[in-house]
Amino acid sequence: MSRLLLPLVAAAVAFAPSAAVVFAPPAAATHDDYTRFLQERYIFLTEHQLIKEGYRVCAAAAGGMPAGNITQMVVNELDVSVSAANEIVSAATLNLC
Repeated sequence: MSRLLLPLVAAAVAFAPSAAVVFAPPAAATHDDYTRFLQERYIFLTEHQLIKEGYRVCAAAAGGMPAGNITQMVVNELDVSVSAANEIVSAATLNLC
């Protein structure tokens, strides 16, 4: 039985790299997508503020900061509501990180 499986496993390993290319995730969004969405909703925040805070969100998440703490960081920094901060954190995570 193992003699029959060995060629199948070898073939699967041989074709694995090409399968990864076929199933590659879509290209990441840009900071333009991030700011366009947020500036439509929060017109009182500048593009510079949003980009700066978005990359702070990414750095905090990469550093292992809990999501609740990241949201509170955005609330404190931008003086926005918790729901606005959640949207900013979510948009940054999806488009910048």
